[in-house]
Amino acid sequence: MNVNKKTVKPKDRFSRFYGIKPNQNRENLTSIAKSYGCTPSAVKNSIISLRIGLYRIPEDQFMILKEIYDKYSN
Repeated sequence: MNVNKKTVKPKDRFSRFYGIKPNQNRENLTSIAKSYGCTPSAVKNSIISLRIGLYRIPEDQFMILKEIYDKYSN
């Protein structure tokens, strides 16, 4: 599935788990699951699904994402 077609919830879970946003600490599966009222395995499956979508991004589009990440990570 395309990453753009993912809903806000999996994207938020992914960013919280990996601590992608500025000034955001990494969270574990249990804390994310408690905030959503679901199981840690549901959060894990959501994160894995989005990660697989990222692997399927074509190289040219991935480089654009990498440039944006590099620009804002400093």
